[in-house]
Amino acid sequence: MDYDTHLNSLQQSGLSKSAIISHDGSILKEIGGFNSQTEENLKLIQGFNDASRTRETGIILMGISFITILANERSIYGRKGHNGICAVKTKTAVVIGYYSEPVQGTVSASAVERVADQLIHSGY
Repeated sequence: MDYDTHLNSLQQSGLSKSAIISHDGSILKEIGGFNSQTEENLKLIQGFNDASRTRETGIILMGISFITILANERSIYGRKGHNGICAVKTKTAVVIGYYSEPVQGTVSASAVERVADQLIHSGY
């Protein structure tokens, strides 16, 4: 799968960093210097199965601790100040977008959810 088109779409939506990671925590493709560690990715992936714990403990990605503002079996959103992340789980991967001012969380969420839907529709 060529993930470049999907990540370029996120970048065109204003997200400064984004990645598509596999369910084993490895980064399949990243753009903008998204540099999360496998351990952080695995904890994020576990968060889809334990949303209440994710809401309590928050999210750490790229060494940044985010307050969880939404967590369920499909989507996890986190925020730190005016910056944040949106992560959406597909059948085989997780699409993650990082936004910073002036991009708003709603714009980021919409873009990441759209890319995840495209991957799901394609069987990923």
